[in-house]
Amino acid sequence: MGPFSHANAQAGTSLPLTELRKTLPLEWEAYKTDETKTLFWNAKEERSSWRHPDPKVDQAYYAIDPVFPGQSYQTAFESLSYAWGDATKSVPIIVDQQDRSTAFLNPRLGPEGNDSQDAINTLHYLSAQFEIVQHDILRDSLSMVCFPTPNASEADWYQINTPLLHSDRTWRSVEGLLSQSWFSRLWVWQELQLSSRLALVQCGSDVMDWKSLIRAVRLLKYKLHVPNYIRDRCVELALTAQDSSLLTTDGVLYRSQQLFSSDPRDKVYGILGLTTPGFACRLRPQYSLSLKEVYRQAFQTCIDVEQRLDVLSMCELTTCVPDSPSWLPNLQVQRPSSYGWSWIQACTGLSCASHSFCEDATMLVEGIQFSAISAISPSLRGGEEQLFTLYRGFVPDDQFDDSYVTGGSLLDAFAATSRWGRLSERIWTSSKPNISSPSLEEWALVFKKALSLHESSPNIGIFEDKTFHLCSKALWRRKLIRTKDRHIGIGPPDAKIGEFDHQELESSSDIVCLILGCYTPMILRPTDAGGFRVVGDGYLHGLNDADGILGSLPKGWNSVLDTDETGVFRTIYVDQCGTITEDDPRLPLLPSEWERMEQTRTTEDPKFFTRYRNVATGKIINSDPRMFPHELRRRGVRLEKLRLV
Repeated sequence: MGPFSHANAQAGTSLPLTELRKTLPLEWEAYKTDETKTLFWNAKEERSSWRHPDPKVDQAYYAIDPVFPGQSYQTAFESLSYAWGDATKSVPIIVDQQDRSTAFLNPRLGPEGNDSQDAINTLHYLSAQFEIVQHDILRDSLSMVCFPTPNASEADWYQINTPLLHSDRTWRSVEGLLSQSWFSRLWVWQELQLSSRLALVQCGSDVMDWKSLIRAVRLLKYKLHVPNYIRDRCVELALTAQDSSLLTTDGVLYRSQQLFSSDPRDKVYGILGLTTPGFACRLRPQYSLSLKEVYRQAFQTCIDVEQRLDVLSMCELTTCVPDSPSWLPNLQVQRPSSYGWSWIQACTGLSCASHSFCEDATMLVEGIQFSAISAISPSLRGGEEQLFTLYRGFVPDDQFDDSYVTGGSLLDAFAATSRWGRLSERIWTSSKPNISSPSLEEWALVFKKALSLHESSPNIGIFEDKTFHLCSKALWRRKLIRTKDRHIGIGPPDAKIGEFDHQELESSSDIVCLILGCYTPMILRPTDAGGFRVVGDGYLHGLNDADGILGSLPKGWNSVLDTDETGVFRTIYVDQCGTITEDDPRLPLLPSEWERMEQTRTTEDPKFFTRYRNVATGKIINSDPRMFPHELRRRGVRLEKLRLV
């Protein structure tokens, strides 16, 4: 290969990866790491390099990032934002405001030489062995691609199936470090998000840069042979480290709900620096307001910004704000960590919010009452073994081979439900199945084996599989449900079925409802006055992509969720010949007054959107005009106005 030249490249300007890859010899590939460095990878030799394999290519084209500043580096001034613990054992920390880098203090683990030092050394060594690259990564962290760092001492540690042979004491020291309450503070989340790549974490005299810590955490999250108590901490910490600019507005509110603050109003005011301008500019910190009013303002603003009702999925009847309507999420109460799973159904397609607020604190929404709940299981309160005890008790063994209402077997339906539908057939990346999730066939075999085991079984070790652990975490406190039309799914902790009172009158069961503009089925409870209380969100197998509103897809068609490297989610439809389209075959042609636009994501878009422009007025919307309520009614969909109280 001759010397590389690029007519449009300027001196000192790095090339886009698409252009840089054109300069590579065969068997080489180029990637950007999470820290924006360029990594070159030779798949045949399983070798990585920070240098281009062709030395004639100017290094300026791939811009190797500088390392941390040396000892001659001077900060503009010093400050300390947080200090707690024993006041007699304080340690000074420099915070560089000019570079927006921060360092933090938590002396409670003790001086260097104890478990904190062991934990930091372990994580630091691990992080030095691999790099995480931005290669078709789903922005909700469903998948991750790693390569060994050039000259790594442990060249195979980047592989998720390579065991890390640490002692139990070392794992416990890592758990102790990652379990510090400092990591779960709301204001710390904001500081970490706004800090630069030079941020440091300090524990006593032990120091580690924040980026290396999170790189180690992200790998441990995916490793197969890692204690589940480590994985649980890594899952939570990875959420804290996720770039908030990639989150939707309701996603930022959800993360706020999972963190702690001394004043519950800060669940809103503490995230204004992380949310979109459209959200932040409408809310001004007023600590004189009641908690109910602060949360109401945040709720309504989120709906206005996204034009969706996805934030309803954060509601739970058992944790309502006192003296507040059931449709108002209580941000000060942590809920089961299933947010990263429940959106996957996109059960009302690309519909927008159709709602209004009334003076009596009720909220009118539009949707359908899909089906009443006819059976529920107890809430899951144990681990992986109880998860399958729950399934075994919910359906007799001889019925698992029966047909499911929307096709396939009942076993397949339960297997898919245990993962909230998170399977390779459902989740694609760049128009290809996502291999980080098992197929339904693969998972059903494992699921069936687990169903046959009991706590006394010799193969009980199967429950140590990380997937079973994640499934039990996602179902924690929730219940299995079955509807009157024989759909099965997952309901909130307070889901209930009708009972006969002493006069033999049946009280109403909770109802699974599909609300326009809300990506997850909502479980509502009828009231005597004709309204509904929001019980919580759920999952119902067979209701993907508006199937419960538009009906099943034509024979030979399938719908999947696809995402590209920019993080834009979309529903695509695949026919039996493998042809891919974004046009729902159940919908009529787009009306002539509307045109589809480019799908470049902004920070104020919801999880699922497609942009359309009205050619006459110029109005731009982020939902499908064919899913407007009046259009659905015109095609025979029995929408109702549901009054939430």
